[in-house]
Amino acid sequence: MELAKDVTEGACKLSMIGNNRLWLENYESIQIYNDREILLQTRKHRIRIQGDHLRIESYGAVEMKVSGLIQSIVFEE
Repeated sequence: MELAKDVTEGACKLSMIGNNRLWLENYESIQIYNDREILLQTRKHRIRIQGDHLRIESYGAVEMKVSGLIQSIVFEE
């Protein structure tokens, strides 16, 4: 049985519905948070989410739900 990379390597997993709901798994910390930008640190990357009316709906140790008008998601080294 082969395990998914998000499990074995701690890779970040993103799921979206349209451009206004985003679920993330395996993030480590929140670097920037305001209604236009959210910057998250993961094990291998930083993820920059930009848009309008961004809001972290919920978050836990490894999962997060973001809502708002998501205009871009950029992975940075």
